[in-house]
Amino acid sequence: MLHKHRSKAITHGPTRAAHRAFLRATGMDDADMDKSIVAIISSAGDNTPCSKSQGPQADNARLGIAEGGGVPVMMSTVSVSDGTSMNHDGMRMSLLSRELVADSIELAVRGHAYDALVGFAGCDKTLPGTIMAMVRLNVPSVFVHGGSMLPGHAPDGTEHTVLSAIEGVGRYQKGEITLQQLGGIERTSAMTVGSCPGQFTANTMGMVGEALGLSFLGSSTIPAVYSERLALARRAGRRAMEILT
Repeated sequence: MLHKHRSKAITHGPTRAAHRAFLRATGMDDADMDKSIVAIISSAGDNTPCSKSQGPQADNARLGIAEGGGVPVMMSTVSVSDGTSMNHDGMRMSLLSRELVADSIELAVRGHAYDALVGFAGCDKTLPGTIMAMVRLNVPSVFVHGGSMLPGHAPDGTEHTVLSAIEGVGRYQKGEITLQQLGGIERTSAMTVGSCPGQFTANTMGMVGEALGLSFLGSSTIPAVYSERLALARRAGRRAMEILT
């Protein structure tokens, strides 16, 4: 069935032969030209645990889009982690990265006339940046928070999070703990992939996505390492196609 969406600007008509040639070079065929094209944009990468969990989830979104009769197109945006960019010159880059994330997603979707967007993010700046882009674009969009890491535990059972390591530095500087104790906290504060496990910016923005109606209710609280997230991502792809049709 001929779709009635934005991407026909690059898939239909004699004047779009060069456009279709490029699309065919990516693996699309004749049948795909009559399908909706849905962008999957994540900040997947190795630079931060917040981004590390997103690759497999984005891959599963492809399945959902294909099941719904669409053509998934995968791409990535940048991520500057507040976890490693603070306390040095890099801290000047953090907030700027939010704007770059929003701008890059908007440019890609508008520039290629994609019909819908499924977005994945996990860091303090990639989450709001992705949501900002979705609101600006005003195309059918589904947002998926990449999920939080699980808290770690010291040998004595004490629960640790990234906040424990941050506070541990202060405790060491005050002479309350030894360097060895600080090292123990460091090694048990972030033991899985995912965003920082606390009501900080990333998880707060995950809930904002739900409140705005961009995310499935309850989806932001599923830990990053749970396989349930793969099913959630697939569902997100299907939902994008349901909105389009």
